[in-house]
Amino acid sequence: MEGPLQFLEKGWSIETVIGVQAALEPLDDFLSFVSSASNPASVLHYLVPVLTLFDPTLALKCLVAYVAADVSNLAMKWPLRGDRPYWVDEHVRQFGVNTCEVGYGLPSGHVQVTAAVYLLLAAAARKRRATAAAWLLVGVTALSRVHMGAHTVLQVSAGFLAGLATAKGVDAISPRITAWASSATSSSSRLITAAGVVVLLALLIALENTLLVSYLEVDIYRSVQLAQAHCRGGLHGAVSSARGIARDVGALFGAAVGRSIMLAYALPAANLHSLQASKLRERSVG
Repeated sequence: MEGPLQFLEKGWSIETVIGVQAALEPLDDFLSFVSSASNPASVLHYLVPVLTLFDPTLALKCLVAYVAADVSNLAMKWPLRGDRPYWVDEHVRQFGVNTCEVGYGLPSGHVQVTAAVYLLLAAAARKRRATAAAWLLVGVTALSRVHMGAHTVLQVSAGFLAGLATAKGVDAISPRITAWASSATSSSSRLITAAGVVVLLALLIALENTLLVSYLEVDIYRSVQLAQAHCRGGLHGAVSSARGIARDVGALFGAAVGRSIMLAYALPAANLHSLQASKLRERSVG
């Protein structure tokens, strides 16, 4: 059964993908690298840990943006059921795991997460160069996903709009995240809030799954069969809904635990440093 928006792509979307691949063939290696580097999990594995060393609160905001974008992306893919180009036409060139993902294609997860996280970072930086760099990164990511044959133009456009909305939403609640991450919030309150969000996300995804499968009779796992049937090598098996949700909510709760531990050790150290500095000033005066 076709997705509800599939009619918008008939007659032009696959031809556009094939045309982009032909025109940009000299950039195959570069766009493959961009597609691989912009994998949503790279935000969790690399960006957030590195950013935590310099600005833990901003890192938490990026983590929230990542989780919101990744979970909502999955929630949209199931009902929209967008076919990936390499499923539809054998003339679409494939690039191994960069092409052969097993989930549905609408909207693009790579583009949504990239837009959500890096546009949020640009907003925090409040510099034109940072904003321009973020927009450029989102654009190149979208182009790479079309070139890989993993998404159509409509799918990456939808991913961009969803990512922009996510970035705006997280930016709107930024003061609450700052307060949640500060020493003014007790560890117990921080952990209870994180646990509540984790449970809520899991329940919402489970409810959607039940509604689609049991009541609307939607085959949400048809995408796996299509990927296995059409992939010519290098099937990406990491796109699993259960694993993805567990990774996201685990990272969110782990961040709450980690932040509480950081504050528990940082505050006594800061107080000790302040006391030592006060004693030195007293001695110098005396």
